[in-house]
Amino acid sequence: MRITLKHLKVFIEVAKAESISEGAKSCFISQSAASISLGQLEKILEIKLFDRNKNGLSLNSDGKALFKKAIEIIEKSNEFELFNKSNENLQGDISVAANSVIATYVLPKLLYKFQTEYPNIKINIISDNLDKTFANIENEICEIGFVEGRVLLHEMKSEEIIIKKSELKIICNKNHPLAKYDSVNIDDVFGYKWAYYHDTFTTRDILITKIDKNSNIMRKWAGDYDVKENIVLGDIVFTKNGDMIKESTNSFIDDDFYLPNIEAVKVYVANSDFLATVPNVSLSEIDNNSLKVINVKNIVMTRNHRIILKKNKHHTKIVKLFCDWLQKQEY
Repeated sequence: MRITLKHLKVFIEVAKAESISEGAKSCFISQSAASISLGQLEKILEIKLFDRNKNGLSLNSDGKALFKKAIEIIEKSNEFELFNKSNENLQGDISVAANSVIATYVLPKLLYKFQTEYPNIKINIISDNLDKTFANIENEICEIGFVEGRVLLHEMKSEEIIIKKSELKIICNKNHPLAKYDSVNIDDVFGYKWAYYHDTFTTRDILITKIDKNSNIMRKWAGDYDVKENIVLGDIVFTKNGDMIKESTNSFIDDDFYLPNIEAVKVYVANSDFLATVPNVSLSEIDNNSLKVINVKNIVMTRNHRIILKKNKHHTKIVKLFCDWLQKQEY
């Protein structure tokens, strides 16, 4: 038998109280259990630790020597427990798979703050399109996925945590005919060409409220999609004719233009009469000098920002810490 921390804790409390019964109470055990623990400790050490008299117990010289050592050992043990509970002492690497919106416009705003709070945790970002981002989680290349868009979890062995609902905005250049209006009707945007980037085609939710029943959108979509007031439509991408399209080519879609990323779309829109839909997080103060956000009456377009974790996988303490931290951030 070996000496355990329990043996030492019982010994210390009994020595302090000079009573087995009182020491047992401090350890939340029975008097008999405390007596057995002390007997085991003395047997292992092959020495007596107490002088027993009618007034109770008192430490002998061996007991006093052990008492000092036992206190040191328990204090060290407590330090280790605090070390394990303290996030400040955590260290290691985390690989985060992120699609382009998150990797470009969200994580750079957050990582400096995180690394200031936890300097010993290094975040490695792997940025790609959504399909490859999900594959990096499934194949355990990355521990955490952080994406904008809807996740088809029934096709993945993963779980999600929704942390924020992000708005999408329609933009035009400062000199566009629609730029002079504070707000426009949804039909007004269908007369113009549109520029797209890869993740434009990620499923988004468009909340339609109080749409004019005589509008083109109602006439065009009501039959095919049973559009009514206060309905959420998925997979909608605007075209100049009000058609519903999905990604089918990497070049032209009718008169609409496909570009490789959001920044290219913003530059293209700033120098053309095209419109585009982009995440609100991608619009900065600099963009305001060359771009105008078009407010469409009764239309709210959103995408969720999600954390993706592989199911049935042990997640380390630093991974859990980072996920909890992300959920508390405002950006």
